[in-house]
Amino acid sequence: MIVVVFGAGGLLGRHVVEELRGHEARALDRHACDVGDLDQVTAAARGAALLINCAGFTNVDGAERDEAGAYRANAIGAENVARAALAASAKAVHVSTDFVFDGQRPEPYDEFDPPRPLSIYGRSKWAGEELFRSKGGRTFLVRITRRGSGCIGGLVQ
Repeated sequence: MIVVVFGAGGLLGRHVVEELRGHEARALDRHACDVGDLDQVTAAARGAALLINCAGFTNVDGAERDEAGAYRANAIGAENVARAALAASAKAVHVSTDFVFDGQRPEPYDEFDPPRPLSIYGRSKWAGEELFRSKGGRTFLVRITRRGSGCIGGLVQ
C-alpha cells in the first residue's frame, strides 16, 4: 500500500514513517510538499491509498506572531489533505491536538467534549479539524496530547 506522510520531517512524522514498515511510504517534509498548496498536496497524493497529515505549524507561541502562517498550515493544510484524499480515492488521517480545549479540566478530555481553544494555535487546529471533516470521504481525525512522560491520543472520527 502506498502511504503519503505529510510533515515527515517533524518528530511525529518521522515516528509515523518508521511504523510504516512493509508499506511504500512517501515521506514528505515541508520542503518537499507545502500542505498549504492544494496543487502540491494533490500531486503528492496521486496513486496513494492513505494520506497521513502530520504537518502543521507547531510553534504555539510563534502562532501568536504569525496567525496567517498558523492557519495556512493547520487549517488550510488539513483541508487540502482531505480534498486530495477525495481526488485520489484515498483514506486520510489528520493529527490534531488537545490545544483545541481550554485546559481547565483536571481529567483528560474526550471526543465528546466541546472545543474551546484559547490561543491562535488552538483556534487554527480547531479550524483544521472542521475543514478536514467538512470534505467528507474516508477521513479519520486523531487528537494527541502529552501527559506525563507518554503520549496519549483519541480517535475523534
